[in-house]
Amino acid sequence: MDFVWREVCEGDEATVLALFRSEGVRFANTDDVVSFSGFCKCWQDEVGEKFFVKSAHLGGEMVAVIAYSRSADAVFTILEFIVVPKFREKWFGSKLLSEFISCSTLIVGEEITDAVAVIEWDNYRAQGVFLRAGFVNSGTHPDGDAIRFVYKK
Repeated sequence: MDFVWREVCEGDEATVLALFRSEGVRFANTDDVVSFSGFCKCWQDEVGEKFFVKSAHLGGEMVAVIAYSRSADAVFTILEFIVVPKFREKWFGSKLLSEFISCSTLIVGEEITDAVAVIEWDNYRAQGVFLRAGFVNSGTHPDGDAIRFVYKK
């Protein structure tokens, strides 16, 4: 693996929360949340599934954060995937997401064979990242405001 993946540790919580807030996390009702644990609780309540946050590091520096859930039928949903701004435009997104999927047994403890992500219509960069990582555009999300991407091994 090129990156070091880990659960978000206490020392990184403030950085991760600030990163999520700066990117305008869309789905969970996190506007009034002041702590990382509160942020996670909002997501847990929203998805009603097991919810996780991992950070990826390179040379000791955090380069990305991924929030995801796992349903009872082993479908992983990528809820948020954010590359730290200074690492953008360098193909890190595709490399990180590809590694997250291909090395999932080491990173999350089981092989990811099915995954989904919902990406806003105008977020072309994110769409490209997911396409390069092996996801396919499966059409409009039922809400009509985004595109649903799926990964099947």
